[in-house]
Amino acid sequence: MWSSDCTPTRVIMDADFDPYHLWLSIPPAEQPAHHYRLLGLELFEANPDVIDIAANRLSSWVRMEAAKGRQKVGRKLLRQIDVARTILLHPESKSKYDTGLTKQGNSPAAQEQSTPSDRFDPYHNWLGIAPAEQPATHYRLLGLTEFEEHPEVITAAASRQSAYLHTAATGAHRRESQQLLNEVAKARLTLLDDKQRAAYDRSLRKKRHKERESKLSLEVGDGLGLLEKESPRSSTDSLQLRERKSRRPTETSLGVLDAENNHGVEELSPATRNTSRLTQFQLRVLGSSAAALLIIAMLSFAFRRGS
Repeated sequence: MWSSDCTPTRVIMDADFDPYHLWLSIPPAEQPAHHYRLLGLELFEANPDVIDIAANRLSSWVRMEAAKGRQKVGRKLLRQIDVARTILLHPESKSKYDTGLTKQGNSPAAQEQSTPSDRFDPYHNWLGIAPAEQPATHYRLLGLTEFEEHPEVITAAASRQSAYLHTAATGAHRRESQQLLNEVAKARLTLLDDKQRAAYDRSLRKKRHKERESKLSLEVGDGLGLLEKESPRSSTDSLQLRERKSRRPTETSLGVLDAENNHGVEELSPATRNTSRLTQFQLRVLGSSAAALLIIAMLSFAFRRGS
């Protein structure tokens, strides 16, 4: 796991048992998990109520599972959940922790951070699914990594979510609780049936493929827009340079003479250097745009072949 300064510590692990994967739906590829992933939250979740409920939900589940003969592992995992809760609920420690995650390449600007609201959102408040992640996929609804394929992990995740929702069914939001229980049951049935999961995964992969294509297209468009913005400036600089040269033939001749006296090395004027830099910039943008378009074409071809 991760300490308050984002330094990974030793992951709890038995030879034949992975509590992070089986109990918390965190696969080995995502371990050691940061505090947000440990609690099943979106990165940089800012709503303290959502953080607290997520920690309570997982703690209850770990206690239940640990009582089946994994008390030692359960106690260690509960301590890590409590550390995550404490750090993320304390403004100063959370700020320090978030800064550490940002330095590791996680950008808070790319996340829609949530804040306390008077409007009740059962997906967010109960299951930690932020508005930006809604409507949630079957995997996100169960707190799973996309395309999780282990039946025991899927079953445990569905049971974990259902167990908490049953406790909420007696409150003021009984109707919302029942709706979510039905959705969790549907997700469980779909992901545990090989044929249904295969069809669902194909549809989800197609959606993700389109999202990647759209993102690449936007990046290409931004590059071309920047090129168009800079091009008029380049033309203006070139025109001004020619005008200055035509008005100052003597200086130009002297510049050539000096260049010959210095073994043919001519010092470029600032305007010429700027024009050269702009030309190089345009070539880089065009090259990047062409590469992005080629990637889009290759992805489309690969996807059609895969389909």
